[in-house]
Amino acid sequence: AKVSGEMVEFDHFVTPNQARNAALQRAEHKKIVFVDHDVFVEPGWLAPLLNCAEETDAAIVMPLIFEGRPACKRIHMAGGTSSIYTNKKGLRLRDEIHHLAHVNIDEIEKPLERQETQLAEFHCLLVDVGWLRENGGRDEQLLSTGEHWDMSMQARLQGRSIFLEPNSKVTYTPPVEA
Repeated sequence: AKVSGEMVEFDHFVTPNQARNAALQRAEHKKIVFVDHDVFVEPGWLAPLLNCAEETDAAIVMPLIFEGRPACKRIHMAGGTSSIYTNKKGLRLRDEIHHLAHVNIDEIEKPLERQETQLAEFHCLLVDVGWLRENGGRDEQLLSTGEHWDMSMQARLQGRSIFLEPNSKVTYTPPVEA
């Protein structure tokens, strides 16, 4: 795989989706990876994501995401589910569940396998550039923490798949309270 990179700097605040769209404008390959600044990647993390995308034609591929330190111990997310439902008051709400959230990897009986999922988070994602461009990039007016849910739902509504590739491992390190 050919990997390239460019640092894009702004002299003003940008939203996450503005930053993603700036990266998308510069993408020269079929896939783009979004990685949050507080994520540590394990050696060999990229090749499994690329292989999964090629073998499944997925719009989005996510690694197995761990949280905190030590790295690769406590799972943050191993895929997930997302839905829209109407509650008893008639309000439409969204729901999301992170699979295996906060579970220690040593507590899992069987090794995780590549699988289709409904939900992926932006902590680390490999995304099909053509699909992103066909959809006009990401919505820069979406100013919430739900950007991942919005993109996952869009892919599913368009019949595109999302995959978890657990052979790729990263660790998200949330802020520590003092």
